[in-house]
Amino acid sequence: MNAKKLMALALATVSVASMSMMASAEESVSSNSVQKSAYEAKAEAESRAEALAAEAIGIPLTTIYAANAEGKEIGEYISNSVYKVAGIDEVTPVAQGGNVIVDGKQTNISFTVDKAYYTYTASAQAQAASVGGTAINVVDVKAPVRFSNAEVNFYTPGVTAEQNIQIFQASNGSWVSVDVKEVREDHVVANLTAPGVLVFVKVQ
Repeated sequence: MNAKKLMALALATVSVASMSMMASAEESVSSNSVQKSAYEAKAEAESRAEALAAEAIGIPLTTIYAANAEGKEIGEYISNSVYKVAGIDEVTPVAQGGNVIVDGKQTNISFTVDKAYYTYTASAQAQAASVGGTAINVVDVKAPVRFSNAEVNFYTPGVTAEQNIQIFQASNGSWVSVDVKEVREDHVVANLTAPGVLVFVKVQ
C-alpha cells in the first residue's frame, strides 16, 4: 500500500472517530439536559406545592423556610419557643415573650429561644439526674443586647407554683446553677448573667 493510500485511510479513520466522539458528546449533553430539565420540573412542582400548602394554612412560605433553617417546628418558630427536644420524651415548652429586665431596667426586649444542639441533651439529662430531677427542656437562649444581669420571664405551660424547677447553664463543659427567682403557674423567672444553653430540671 503506497503512502497516499495510507494517508487516506488514516484520515478516514480519524474522521470516523471524530464523528463518533461528536455524536457521543451530543448524546451526553442531550441526556444531561433531559435529566436537568426533569430535576428542575420536579423542584418547581415541589415549590408550587409548598407555596399552596403555606397559603392554605395562612403562613408565609418564607416563615416555613426560616423555621426549617433553624430546625424548628413552625409553631416553635412563630411563638419563639421550643416544645420538641430529641431525646426527651416529655417536654415542657419553654418560650419567651419579652419584657426582659436588663441590668435593672424594664425593657420590651425579647430573648430568643432556640433549639440547643443535640450533643447537649445527654449531659443535660445527666446533670438533671445528679440533682434528683428530670430534664424537661434544653434550649439555647440568645440575647440581642449585652448585659450583666437579665431577669427573664420564661413561659412554661404546665409548670405549677409548688414544683421545684431548677435551671443549669452549660459553661466550659460543665453545668452551672442559674438563679431561679420565681416559679408560678406556667412561668419560671430566672436571673441570667449571660446567654447560652439552659436545661430546665424538674426536681422530684
